[in-house]
Amino acid sequence: MAKLTTHSLVWAFVAAMLAFIYLPVVVLVLFSFQSGDLPVPPLDGPSLRWYLRALANDRLTNSLWNSLLVGGLSAAAATLLGFLSAYGMFRHKPPAAAAVTPPRPATRKVATTADNESRPISLDISSPSIPAGWCKDRLVSMASPAT
Repeated sequence: MAKLTTHSLVWAFVAAMLAFIYLPVVVLVLFSFQSGDLPVPPLDGPSLRWYLRALANDRLTNSLWNSLLVGGLSAAAATLLGFLSAYGMFRHKPPAAAAVTPPRPATRKVATTADNESRPISLDISSPSIPAGWCKDRLVSMASPAT
C-alpha cells in the first residue's frame, strides 16, 4: 500500500509540474484567437485578427523569415557536423584512444575435436573467421576450459 501511495504522489507531482509549465502556453494560444481588444475572459469569439495584424507588419514578417532561415541553417550545420564527427569516431581511432578505452577481457574457449584433443582457440569479435589450421567439420563441441 505504501508503494502505491508513493507512486501516486510521484505521478501527481509530475502532473502538477507539467500543468505549471504548459498551462500558461495553452492560455496564451487560446486568447490569441480572441476577437476582443484585451485578453480577458469570457472569450468574445474566435478570430484571426491578431495574426493578420502581425503578418501585415513588414518588420515582424522579415524577422520571422530571418529566424526561420537561421534556424534551418543551424539545424543543417549541426546535422552535418554531427554526422561527420560520428563517422570520424567510428572509422578512425585517434592516437590517444587506448588511454580512454577500457581493454577488452580476453575470451578463451577450449574446442574439443573428434579425437578428444583439446586445443584453446581465441574467440575475438573483430575476426569472426575460424583460426588457421582448423576445419569446420572437425570441430565437434565447445566446452569450458578444464580447471
